[in-house]
Amino acid sequence: MTVQSMTGFSQVEGSNESFDYVWEAKSINGRTFDLRCKLCNGMELFEPIIRRAAARRFSRGSVSVILKLKSHQGNSRLEINRELLNDLIAITQDYVKKSGVKPPRLDGMLALPGVLERKSEVEFSIEESAKFNVLESDLNRVLDDLKVARAYEGERLKKVLANQLASMESLIDQARTSADLRSNRIKERINEHVNTLLDCDGVSIPEERLAQELALVFVKIDIREELDRVEGHIAGVGKLLEQGGLIGRKLDFMAQELNREANTMCAKSNDHKLCEIGIELKTVIDQFREQVQNIE
Repeated sequence: MTVQSMTGFSQVEGSNESFDYVWEAKSINGRTFDLRCKLCNGMELFEPIIRRAAARRFSRGSVSVILKLKSHQGNSRLEINRELLNDLIAITQDYVKKSGVKPPRLDGMLALPGVLERKSEVEFSIEESAKFNVLESDLNRVLDDLKVARAYEGERLKKVLANQLASMESLIDQARTSADLRSNRIKERINEHVNTLLDCDGVSIPEERLAQELALVFVKIDIREELDRVEGHIAGVGKLLEQGGLIGRKLDFMAQELNREANTMCAKSNDHKLCEIGIELKTVIDQFREQVQNIE
């Protein structure tokens, strides 16, 4: 199965003997599935149809579906925006009363922007099956195209995530090498310090005591367990990407786990080189989680 993004756009245009129309569908990321419809007057009958059709195709994302209708020029008509005109008349009467100026002419008020509108919206009933069917058919087309667009974006994101996983693996390898070198340096340093303190009496530290001291130090600074868990999470994410489907929530959870292990690693890394690697790892994980938010 492919990886589905929650981001996409599609458009389908059509016409018949009465009107031209445009379906638009666009989608952005969202925690749940949210559908918003913007339809022309008289087209409310399409909303439940749109909701059923979209729910069959998408489970997450904020989806907007827009229908634009424009009648052919011979069918258009002029209408007065009565609400706006009444407001203008009320304001004018109040101003004329206070100032004593001559009231404006009606034709002048009708010429103001927004007062006189050309209506090109098409209204028809569900019984007009021919017109209804062509719109519903292209509604399904635009939603199918949106699903294809989301799948295309999902495959692009899959490659981005795979590259980020590769970067994490490289940083983990660097961290292991640096941690091994640090362990040897710490052991040598502790041995030198203890022998220096006891050398004045000609007494060397017993191997058993040195082992105990080293164990206490290593418990606090050992990051191998965190590195192992990060590697396990990376492998799990890789399997999810290959599996595809609805994996967005799982990937988000895995990103949180990766970030938790990276934080622990940074807290335990009292070595400059390991701190640099840990910070770089956290940066890549943050970028990974940001991209994951777009996966369905």
